[in-house]
Amino acid sequence: MMKILRFALLILFLSNQSHATLLNITFIDNDGPQWMGVVDTNTNTLIINSWLEGSGDENFWTPIGPLVFHAYLAPSFPSTFSNLVPYDVLDNWNGTIGANWGFVSALDKSQILWNEGVFTGNTSRLGWGIAQFNDGVFNSSFATENEFSFIPYDTQANRRVVADVLTVEANKIPEPFSTALFAIALLLLFKRQHYLTKR
Repeated sequence: MMKILRFALLILFLSNQSHATLLNITFIDNDGPQWMGVVDTNTNTLIINSWLEGSGDENFWTPIGPLVFHAYLAPSFPSTFSNLVPYDVLDNWNGTIGANWGFVSALDKSQILWNEGVFTGNTSRLGWGIAQFNDGVFNSSFATENEFSFIPYDTQANRRVVADVLTVEANKIPEPFSTALFAIALLLLFKRQHYLTKR
């Protein structure tokens, strides 16, 4: 029985070595967009689930429902969307976005549902830490975690915003696979012990 217990503890230890990190992000432009979302380092995604507009002069548009972003790396600049490659966000990511990667919206701005109307100015995508300009080209401008671009403020026009407040709070969670592995292994061990004691 002690051997089984030691083996079970070893499995539990190993399962806890594999983890993803969820990071709660708050991005606030006092005069513009104010959004909250979650970065998942397992899926390399940002999901913005809350988006309000501040009391500025521009009256930026606000999306209907959550927005999904994927992490991408630009191997070189200038780049188009087809040149980008998926980026693996580190589990110990501290919220700093480098000069050659960022989060890009899954939908372009003309596909996103906006409370204020239909955007027809261009088919570029939203970006956090990486910017796709109106002509579809990504370059190294606005490549920090404090930059979000380019957000519509009427049917044809959009512009970038800069965070006045940016917070990143990380919470590590067990991977579902590793937790399930521990549970299955423990069940098999106890079944084996039960079988051996009945012989």
